[in-house]
Amino acid sequence: MLPLDQVIDSYLLGMKKKLALMGLLKKNKPVMILDEPFNGLDIETGRILRLILLQLRDKGKTIIVTSHIIETLTNLCDYIHHLDKGKNISSHSKEGFLVFEKTVYKSIEEKKEQLIGQLLDRFSDNDALHYKC
Repeated sequence: MLPLDQVIDSYLLGMKKKLALMGLLKKNKPVMILDEPFNGLDIETGRILRLILLQLRDKGKTIIVTSHIIETLTNLCDYIHHLDKGKNISSHSKEGFLVFEKTVYKSIEEKKEQLIGQLLDRFSDNDALHYKC
């Protein structure tokens, strides 16, 4: 018997994610639940996964994706259900994604505006030059 657990433990996150996704896809279930499926994947694998998921959707599969990254959801999903503390606080179809995204980002910015300002005030103009993105 192969010591697969020991071999897989040494894999990086992206490779572990690919193995898990291959196992899930091989089961060929009508409903799939994917928790942060793009986390840890390189750009190429992420794009391939997106194409696979869209084709599975077109074949009638139901795919539930959880993510903390709105762009992942708006780029892939037909519907977004916004959960807060385990409760569904809003649901949106593709037509409402832009409004949903703007609403969420505006709420975050308003809640954290003062904190961000305090953080940035700690940097002098000279220091800020060293931290440009």
